[in-house]
Parts: sequence; C-alpha cells; structure tokens
Amino acid sequence: MEPKDGFAFIQGNTIVLRWNPVDLAPDEQYAVRLVYTYQGQPTYQGANIKEPEWIVPLSLFGQIDGPENRYDWFVVVERLNDDGSGTAISPESERRFFTWR
Repeated sequence: MEPKDGFAFIQGNTIVLRWNPVDLAPDEQYAVRLVYTYQGQPTYQGANIKEPEWIVPLSLFGQIDGPENRYDWFVVVERLNDDGSGTAISPESERRFFTWR
C-alpha cells in the first residue's frame, strides 16, 4: 500500500512500509525484505513481524551503491518452525521500490 511505487525519500525521512494485512495464525508472521546493491553485491535486510508495517531503520541510509539509491521491497508470509526459522507459505508480494537520497 505505501509508499507509492517509485517514491523518492530524502535523508532524514522516516520510511514506513505498509501492506494489506492478512489473517495470521499464531505460528505465522510477515517477512518484509529490502533488496539493494551494496559494494557491488545484492544485499537483503528486513524483519519478521506480526504487524502489516515496518519502519526502515535510519541506519540503512547511505548503505547502498549509487547513483540511483534504489531499494526494492516485498513481503511474504512465513510459518514459524520449531527451531525459530521461517518457511514461506505464500508467494512474494508484488515488488515495489523507493529511492532514498
């Protein structure tokens, strides 16, 4: 849902990623993932949460190869395993992106 695909943020902005919620079972969670290039390598960040929104840590600002500073993001629903890891039980959401300069 938010931010609008291709939205341009500037340094100091708080970035909140929001998506349409689904009914989660007690052993399910959202896995929100940011994908970007850092030092020439694809880099993944994110969180496993129960809420349908995530605040991108300000510490990630500048941790990206320029010049476009593009961050792609998506969400998947995971089932929690006994060892604490997660197994995807839904397809990835549509990938969206934002820039952050």
